[in-house]
Amino acid sequence: MFELDSHEFVVGDRRFTVFNAADDGLIAHSLSETGTWEPWQLSLYETIIRPGMICYDIGANIGTSSMAMSLHNEGATVYAFEPVSGTREILNRNLDYNSIDNVVVQ
Repeated sequence: MFELDSHEFVVGDRRFTVFNAADDGLIAHSLSETGTWEPWQLSLYETIIRPGMICYDIGANIGTSSMAMSLHNEGATVYAFEPVSGTREILNRNLDYNSIDNVVVQ
């Protein structure tokens, strides 16, 4: 396993702690500076996702989109697909750490 850093990730009024590879400056920089990652996508999720919808996060990476989708569709499932095993481990850790139980990792 590789070294991890943790960052705050804010979606609406919910604050998550997300872990990320310490050497990944792209996502880490955005999370450190703004507390968010791809805010335009977060706005889109808030606009189009409704409770009960099934969502797919293809190329889920560390799970920021999966976590955001999970907030907007209570009672349904988010299917997160991440092919890179090390990144998938971080994704699972982020979901477990934040007690998110409606995301299924594939």
